[in-house]
Amino acid sequence: MARAASRRVSLETVDGIPEWPVHPAAAVFPMLDEEELTALAVDIGINGLRHPIVLDPAGEVLVDGRNRLEACRAAGVEPQYWCLPEGSDIAAYIVSVNLARRHMTAGQRAMALAMVFPEPDKGGRGHKASRDGTVSKQRLSLARKLLDLSRDHAERVLAGTVTLDAAYREAAEGADEGERDRQREREALARLRRLYPKWAEAVDEGRLGLLDACREAEAEADRLKQHRWAVTRNLDDALTMLLRQPADAVNTTVAAYDRTYTEQTNGEPATAERLREAAAFLVALADAWEEPA
Repeated sequence: MARAASRRVSLETVDGIPEWPVHPAAAVFPMLDEEELTALAVDIGINGLRHPIVLDPAGEVLVDGRNRLEACRAAGVEPQYWCLPEGSDIAAYIVSVNLARRHMTAGQRAMALAMVFPEPDKGGRGHKASRDGTVSKQRLSLARKLLDLSRDHAERVLAGTVTLDAAYREAAEGADEGERDRQREREALARLRRLYPKWAEAVDEGRLGLLDACREAEAEADRLKQHRWAVTRNLDDALTMLLRQPADAVNTTVAAYDRTYTEQTNGEPATAERLREAAAFLVALADAWEEPA
């Protein structure tokens, strides 16, 4: 069996066996579990390595045989290598040997093919696995859509923890909810710009997140509401008290007023000047007042 071409850069070794870089398409297919690897190592230890480790034409990248390589380490068997011929379609080779060799559901096969070939082939050429019926075009199309929606869901399908159909439904629902969240965020930001532009500006400039800006705006609105309530209540109380006084209350009020009470409460005593200022305020308030329609 032909051995791999020597590399220009030496590789790290584990138990005397090189750690080859793995082709991305080969990395799509998960490793065997511990029990399966142990069984493979035992078989290789007894019967030897029946199928060599496959490298790319340059002899520098592992194309097929990650599990066999790991089993050789465990069994203490020196692996043999074989390089693909020049001009080989490496990704197609990887898909071909793995889909044929592994026990995979239709959804797993479609997902693996979608990961290796995420885009449909130009010109309608198509991949052999979708042309010969190994993977249906419908399943492959669904797998590609899922891959666009959620890499995490796609990997769960490949691992066999969820079916392709269930994963797509879950991912699509999540995408719909995500779009609803984004719409709510757009609406919240538009409301900030309309009612509280300074907080919207803080979001635009990155000084605050949208949630914090909304909280600040709500706090500001609450403070304004409380201020309005206090102003309204105080003004109404003052007007009510003043308007309840009889016409001849001036002399009575002047006679009854005691500055010592004001001093005891740390207040500011009434003076003619303060009363004139209050009167001017009331006149200005009356001039600015807009009666409700």
